[in-house]
Amino acid sequence: MIFTVAKYIPKELYGFLEGEGQRVFFHLSEFDPIGGPPPIAGEPVEVGLVEAIGDKNLRAKSVVRMLKPERLVGAVTRFDHKVGYGFVTVGKEQYFLHRSEFLDGSLPLIGAEVSFYVAGSSGTAARPRACHANLLSRGT
Repeated sequence: MIFTVAKYIPKELYGFLEGEGQRVFFHLSEFDPIGGPPPIAGEPVEVGLVEAIGDKNLRAKSVVRMLKPERLVGAVTRFDHKVGYGFVTVGKEQYFLHRSEFLDGSLPLIGAEVSFYVAGSSGTAARPRACHANLLSRGT
């Protein structure tokens, strides 16, 4: 069965998949990243088994990434430390960047070089976002 990663919470090691009219829980221990990062919101995955937990909840088993995602490197063009978000640019493309995507707690300055993966947009904005970000240089 093909599902899409609807949400992944790195600090909690779990997330939710959507597909076939269902929303399904999964734990990172059931995810095969095929040599890539943890799950990325918006990416398609193949699910080997969905089992019922109780009367209403479903849990995915054997979740496998279908395509290995590409890591990008870009420059931070804006970042507001008070609100905790900004933007990173690669070529002509701009990606939303939230502080929660830096798992080591670091935050960039303008001009910082950041490596990241691209996730689908969340919420009402149609802008793609950066996820699983690493600070390569601090900026100025």
